[in-house]
Amino acid sequence: MTEESARTTQQSTGSARPLGRRAQRIAKTRLALTEAALELFATQGFEATSVTEIAEAAGVSRRTFFEYFPSKDDVLFGVDPAALEVLTELIVEVEPGLSDLEVLREAHLQWLMSEADLRRRRRRTLLLRRAADSSPVLLGKEAQMHAAFRHAISAAMAARRGLDRPDPRAETAARLAQGVMLLVAERWVSEPGADYRSLIREHFDLVIEMAAAAEPSTGRKRAAGRSSPAATSRRRRSSTS
Repeated sequence: MTEESARTTQQSTGSARPLGRRAQRIAKTRLALTEAALELFATQGFEATSVTEIAEAAGVSRRTFFEYFPSKDDVLFGVDPAALEVLTELIVEVEPGLSDLEVLREAHLQWLMSEADLRRRRRRTLLLRRAADSSPVLLGKEAQMHAAFRHAISAAMAARRGLDRPDPRAETAARLAQGVMLLVAERWVSEPGADYRSLIREHFDLVIEMAAAAEPSTGRKRAAGRSSPAATSRRRRSSTS
């Protein structure tokens, strides 16, 4: 595998860490299947696309497809174990001394690095919304995907504090982060030219700002005495409108 293709497989999982040969091969095949499926879904529709067509477009056998995905639904809503592992590692490794929401903001910002990966995710997000809105079965798949990420995030947040399993604080942080990221995704696909990283910062900073304002006197003083990046961004937008 070339250095360029190795970078591509690392970017497809959101990882800056070098991958082993087997991990590179797995990531490359999964990416090829995902991109082939997205292209076919976009051109001929989700329902009209068969597993056989996806496998042929990716240059693999139908049997290989099922080694990676239980069904074509899971191309859209399946959880990539490698990507999930990278996110949880990033959460655990964020520098100490930050609040839970600051930790989750930094981990999500580090999770996505490649512009090509972002373009791919944007297209996938649009198809996710279109497909889920048309099928109760796919809505259920979407819920399963969100649950897998939520559980992984809460476990990682618990691990940062030396806990073996998530407690209410870790679970609350995970649900807040997931809500933020869902809102980010909605704005990202609906607003032309929206920058994904800027949206992550803006919405996490808004939640952090609201949490600080809800604290006793120290939080209120901090919120009143220092403008958050989100507040600064809002003022800039209003001054130019």
